[in-house]
Amino acid sequence: MAAVIGPGNRDHSCLRQLLTKDAILTGVIRSEDGKNSRLIESPDDFIAWYEKRPSETFWERSLHDHVEVYDDIARLTHTYEVRATPTGPVTGRGIEDFQLIFDGVSWRAFSLLCQDGVPGKPLPRQYFGK
Repeated sequence: MAAVIGPGNRDHSCLRQLLTKDAILTGVIRSEDGKNSRLIESPDDFIAWYEKRPSETFWERSLHDHVEVYDDIARLTHTYEVRATPTGPVTGRGIEDFQLIFDGVSWRAFSLLCQDGVPGKPLPRQYFGK
């Protein structure tokens, strides 16, 4: 998790190792009127956002992971909660879905789709495990 949590001015080399160079990170964002839009970023875009905000912090804790693998491809569904500090109150929850490929040496994500929890719509129970 060191790849994505901590202060904005952290070292991002771990995140770069987890993603393919051409990875697509897509966030589903719901506006106040209930309409969805997408924020599509490259790994460099995502990292640049944090590098411009060195004091911004992001602490994510895993709630549940589900992995499906076939040969050299995999899908990981990850449920998380977010805090502004390591021990602060939970400020949000959400779901991420990663598509990964085994490149002969390691697993790397080439696609990420995520959405923060929607007020009034709790995350489905199956995303919390047993």
